[in-house]
Amino acid sequence: MGNLTNEWAGRRVVVTGGTGGIGWRCSEMFAQLGAEVWACGNNKGELERARSSATPGISVQELDVRSEDSINAIFGDAYWADRGLDVLVNCAGIQTFGNAEATTLSAWNFAMDINVTGAFLASKYALPLMRRNGGGSIVNVSSIHARVTAGSRLAYVASKSALLGLTRAMAVDHAAEGIRVNVILPGAIDTKMITDGWAALRPDRTADEMRRAVGDSNPLGRIGYPQDVAGAIIFLCSDAASFITGVELCVDGGIAQKLALPVTTSRQE
Repeated sequence: MGNLTNEWAGRRVVVTGGTGGIGWRCSEMFAQLGAEVWACGNNKGELERARSSATPGISVQELDVRSEDSINAIFGDAYWADRGLDVLVNCAGIQTFGNAEATTLSAWNFAMDINVTGAFLASKYALPLMRRNGGGSIVNVSSIHARVTAGSRLAYVASKSALLGLTRAMAVDHAAEGIRVNVILPGAIDTKMITDGWAALRPDRTADEMRRAVGDSNPLGRIGYPQDVAGAIIFLCSDAASFITGVELCVDGGIAQKLALPVTTSRQE
C-alpha cells in the first residue's frame, strides 16, 4: 500500500455524521494520516464533544443533511475553492424500528431523508469539487441490514438498501471522471446507535450482555468497533483501491455468511 501517511498529507475529506460513532472514528483516523478533515454533524451533544476533543487536522462543522441549503453552505465554502475535494464519506444515518403497519409516514420520511436523501445531496454538491480536482472517492455507509435483516426495521432496511442502488448508479455515472463510489455494509458495531437499539428492543438485557450475545453469534466471535469500519473506508478511498468502484464491502464479522441453523454434531457414517 505504500506510505499512507504521505499519501494522505494535504488531502481534503468531508465526513457527514462525522461527529459521532463510526463517522467520528473515521474523521480521527483520516486526520491521523495527515488529511484535512471536515467532521460534519447535527447532534448538539456530539458537536460539543467533537469540538472539545478535536485533534489537529479536524474542523468540526454543523450540518443537517436533510437541508439542501445546509449542504450547499458546506460545499460552497471558499475553503474548497483552490484545490477541490478528495473524499466524501456519507456516514450520517439513523436507525428506526417498526414493521409496515407500525411505521408512520413521518418516521418513514425521516429515515429516508437522513439515510438516503442526505447521501444524495452531499454527493450532488461534492461531485463538482472532485471533478475540479481531477477525481475523488465517495463511500456510502449502508448496513448489513441491506442484505440480511431481523424483524421490525422496515424503514431502516429500505433506506439502507437504497444506498446500494445509489452507489451503483453513481459508480457508473462518474467513473470516466475518475470519481470512484463504493459502499460499506457494517454489521454490529459498538456505537451509541446500536446500544440505544438494544435498549429499545431488549430492555431486559444489559449492553454488556448484548455485546457478548451478539459477538458470540458472529463467526469472528466479537462485535465490531468503529475503527474496523473506518479502516475499511480509508482503504476504499486510498490509492491501493484505485481500480475498485461500485463495490459493496461487508464489515460484519462474517455474520452475513452464516446459515442460521442450530449447531449440530456431524454424524459419522
